[in-house]
Amino acid sequence: MEQICEKRKHNRYLMVRNIKLFDPQSLRYRAGQTLNVSVGGALLAVRHGDQLAQGQPIEMHIEWEGAEGIVSRSEMLSAEVIRNEGTGGAACVIAVKFDEPHPLAQAA
Repeated sequence: MEQICEKRKHNRYLMVRNIKLFDPQSLRYRAGQTLNVSVGGALLAVRHGDQLAQGQPIEMHIEWEGAEGIVSRSEMLSAEVIRNEGTGGAACVIAVKFDEPHPLAQAA
């Protein structure tokens, strides 16, 4: 029987939250949602995210419970695109790794 080894460093939490993603290369904002979140990163569904390449830096904001709708750039999380499962459709599934662990992801 084959044993599967878990490579992730942090537990994932299934949750759907709205996100705002900023692409510094195109200077565009994109909307999306989290599919799951951990202290170290997140799996996202991003509208028109097919242009986000592996290794590309991004900035993002996760709309936590009780969060305000308007977000300043200083409140954005820095992250890196780890994987893009883009299919050319309206939304792409993208895995990101936060530059710094984010404790709110665990508390949510």
